[in-house]
Amino acid sequence: MDGNYGSWDSWLPLVQLSLNQHFNSRTASSAFDLLFNRPFNGFEDFSAVPIPHDIDSMVFNHQESWRIFNEAVLPGLKACVAEVKRLQRVKMDLRKQAEELLPGDAVWIQDVTRSTKWAPAYEGPFVVFTVNPGGTYTLLDAAGDIYPRAVPISQIKLAPAGIDATVVKLEYRK
Repeated sequence: MDGNYGSWDSWLPLVQLSLNQHFNSRTASSAFDLLFNRPFNGFEDFSAVPIPHDIDSMVFNHQESWRIFNEAVLPGLKACVAEVKRLQRVKMDLRKQAEELLPGDAVWIQDVTRSTKWAPAYEGPFVVFTVNPGGTYTLLDAAGDIYPRAVPISQIKLAPAGIDATVVKLEYRK
């Protein structure tokens, strides 16, 4: 558009066509291919294409291609989408703390006030003090003081094995 904001709506059909032609990794095809059960023809001149005279066979072939699409392509598409979703779930489950933390566990917490990507993503180490109803945790900082807010499990990760939280563990109070 290069600054020509007044005619943005005239570009929408081209943008939509481009999106419909985009290969989607989840479905392993484009939206146009799935919707029309054929690839996009392009912008060639089709005025010289002969008109078919046997309409009945053309309709039969079209119905047969849709039958194959429904019996073969759609189940394969569902299986492909299910596999992609399963892999995404596995990847996401690796990112979160899956098991419940116990009092005394050394942890790091996500810095939710981080202002730049150059700042550390996690703060710590902390020690789990109590497990609260609703799945949040009360933590102790390095000085043995209670962290000012309850932290949800989604913002916590176990401290690596080499991290020493002994200062807090010595101060740990039940």
